[in-house]
Amino acid sequence: MTDRHRAALGNPSLSDAEVRARLCAMSEQEIERVLAPDEWEALQFGYRERVSDTQHAHIRDLPQVLPGLFAEAALRAQEAGFDGVELHYAHAYTMSSFLSRTNTRTTAMAAPRESRSPPA
Repeated sequence: MTDRHRAALGNPSLSDAEVRARLCAMSEQEIERVLAPDEWEALQFGYRERVSDTQHAHIRDLPQVLPGLFAEAALRAQEAGFDGVELHYAHAYTMSSFLSRTNTRTTAMAAPRESRSPPA
């Protein structure tokens, strides 16, 4: 619960329990008015982190972290006797998200759509 929620409910001194109780008693339209768009979406469909959630350090640092993680995994596969590895770019997976038109990152992993390609 945040001060924004309390303000939207008209009482900045509400406890977390009081905010929850008020939200539980509201209609969907009233709840949507109180929640931020991403909170409303999470309530409707479940929470999901996106590569564009760069306010979180662990998401912001993905372009620097992922290559090393993939390289380490490939080495472990080789040591285990595998001939190769496959990076899966299916819908809603991290790597495909970097290529998505909905990727709003402002880093190198968010080049203009026409010039996006998978990281090397």
